Amino acid sequence: MSSLRDQMMLELSDPDTFEALLQGEPGQELVQTMLAATYDLSAVRVDRITNVAVSALELQHPLFGTDQVAGNWTQTVPGYTRTELALERARSRDPVWIDVLARLQVTVVTEI
Repeated sequence: MSSLRDQMMLELSDPDTFEALLQGEPGQELVQTMLAATYDLSAVRVDRITNVAVSALELQHPLFGTDQVAGNWTQTVPGYTRTELALERARSRDPVWIDVLARLQVTVVTEI
């Protein structure tokens, strides 16, 4: 027996169904919330949102974090030398799973 979460994931796996959720007044509020979470809209007034389209939809997408190691090394003998090192590497820990990864194409009419 599948859970409610599994049923919702199965229903949202269809790009047309996912796109239908983003249409109309409630959908525009969702898209505006996503835009505000992604971009700084403090100097922008969103007039209307049109043409919301789902260009790609992926379920259960793994997100692998990275570690960043930074440091410096200073040497004074025989001559002054300074070296900075920055290293980024993939973590060996378990990934964080994104339930629904959707790429959207949105037309936004704004006033700046």
